[in-house]
Amino acid sequence: MIKPSSGDKKAPILIAGEELSELKRMTWQMADAFGLDSRINKYQGKRALALHSWDLECLLAVIDNALNDSNEYPGSVTT
Repeated sequence: MIKPSSGDKKAPILIAGEELSELKRMTWQMADAFGLDSRINKYQGKRALALHSWDLECLLAVIDNALNDSNEYPGSVTT
């Protein structure tokens, strides 16, 4: 596993409510994200979650996959 260097910044992001519930349903897609799936599953949405750029990229990929899946979200398929 690659460890962050001292120059790597974290972005504090608050995810709560329905967004957090939906994200937790999609954590199975984060299996190769070095523990991001377990961090999301444990996350309560009360404080900001500090994420590195690669964590954000993973979350964006998971969200994109979900929105492009007509079985998960019919009518929201983007091109």
